[in-house]
Amino acid sequence: MTLLIKNRLLKTALLVFLAVFCLGFLAYLGGYISKFSEEGEFKNYIVYKGEEGLAKGIEEDNKEEELGEEIKNYQSFVSEEYGFKVEYPNKWRVIGIENTFNLYGVDSVRPDIFIKVINNKKELSLEDYVNKKIEQGQLAFKNGFDLKKDKISIGNLLAYRIEYLMGDYRKVETYVISENKQLLAEIFVLETDGDIRRIYNNVLEAFEFGDSFDLAEFVDEDIVFKYPKELEQNKTQVMSPDRRERNFYDYGLFRIGGLQNENGFTLKEAVKEYYYSGEDVDYEMVKIGRGEKIDALKIKSDSKIRYFFSANDFIFVFLVDEEKEVEANEVLNTLEIRQGF
Repeated sequence: MTLLIKNRLLKTALLVFLAVFCLGFLAYLGGYISKFSEEGEFKNYIVYKGEEGLAKGIEEDNKEEELGEEIKNYQSFVSEEYGFKVEYPNKWRVIGIENTFNLYGVDSVRPDIFIKVINNKKELSLEDYVNKKIEQGQLAFKNGFDLKKDKISIGNLLAYRIEYLMGDYRKVETYVISENKQLLAEIFVLETDGDIRRIYNNVLEAFEFGDSFDLAEFVDEDIVFKYPKELEQNKTQVMSPDRRERNFYDYGLFRIGGLQNENGFTLKEAVKEYYYSGEDVDYEMVKIGRGEKIDALKIKSDSKIRYFFSANDFIFVFLVDEEKEVEANEVLNTLEIRQGF
């Protein structure tokens, strides 16, 4: 009985000793952390604030402040070989390997944003290309994933934005096609913090293909089209002798102008009446322009190709030498009709 009481007293004393020791240690540790936090030695110390989640220390706050400045200051990167231009934060760096260009943040050891440019030799539509990519993704992730697909535009360029989500894995892919359909770009980012996502969105917004940033634009009351800036030096204006005929512009590569459709003829009737003095000619119906395609009559004669199309109350003709048809079609593919003018 006496032995049992002694054991109980010994256990109680031991517990009291341990409790006092732990309290003393925690007090010491608290003072140590407080001291060194004030002196800046525990800058990476991480604490939790209830439901607010992770609250980071001084260094992380400074890093966010610095990244905020990064977002404001951008520089341009141009690849002449692969025909695109992109803007990225001043303190970031670009590393290119063949047709792949990776953007690295200030302290990043792996790329934060990935850009890949592909020559669209198979002449796929952007939607077909994106659908093939999605099929490949479905094969890679056999367990399946949630997917969101949106059709968007980046400047004047058609694009698709794809978001993949599988558990904790999230990836955003944006696919862009050039206006001449010859180049495709894949621009990826892995799910990360809000600053990287903002930079990604800024990179997308400023992305351009060479066929857009090396083009000049013609705009009048009825039509809009783009052409290589180098043709500016060849451009001449042929003044109309009467008000019914729209001034003609000669760019060397092509010539364009129009006649007012005073009698409200159909396109076929107007071409026959105004341009061929009532004679019957062989023609081919084709689609030209970007976006909503434009019906046009294509006529070949005397080593020349003429495309006739209606725009508001004018009948336009686009004239090119047969041997320059491919080059000139790149201009035709940018043509749009201005409605309501």
